[in-house]
Amino acid sequence: MKGVILAAGRGKRLNPLTSRRPKHLLPIIDKPLIRKVVEAVAETGINDICIVVGYGSEKIIEALKNFTKINITFAVQREQLGTADALLSAESFLKDADKFLVVYGDLTLEPQPLKELIKIVDLGYDGGIIGIKHSEGKRFGVISLKNGMLERIVEKPDTVVSTALINSGIYVLPREVLEAARRISKSIRGEYELTDAVTKLVED
Repeated sequence: MKGVILAAGRGKRLNPLTSRRPKHLLPIIDKPLIRKVVEAVAETGINDICIVVGYGSEKIIEALKNFTKINITFAVQREQLGTADALLSAESFLKDADKFLVVYGDLTLEPQPLKELIKIVDLGYDGGIIGIKHSEGKRFGVISLKNGMLERIVEKPDTVVSTALINSGIYVLPREVLEAARRISKSIRGEYELTDAVTKLVED
């Protein structure tokens, strides 16, 4: 299995911390955040990853130049058009992948949940997503389930139950999601959202 890390966003909400560097390079104890994410993915046994970069791409590439545990390819998202567009930037890297891990590059995470997700999908599922129970679902993408299976993901809904299952930004997806990403419209935020592509895939 291959892995894709989406690390093209600027992180405007973190200004002024991100005025001169992408949020993915903010330090977490002794290392930049993006390195922590790469290390977690590497611990799953995945040997080939693509990091989609955009804002501050040269700095991210420089920060990872000495990471040799796995093979790292970089793809550039030319415009900030959302997470679905970012994933499409890695399409050539994914040309021979039936399924792949996708992780948002601004997460603080451990490898074990990634391993568990991959293990479950390998039982015969088309894909999977990690959800987290959260009391402030309105701030996130909320996962809707039907009989334990994904029904849709709604970005920052107007109304939500008190304890919602939110999107963690960690997926295993089939390659068909790339075609779904090409068929979605821009969200209210003016971006092509990966959550919309996943929902489109489920609906189809």
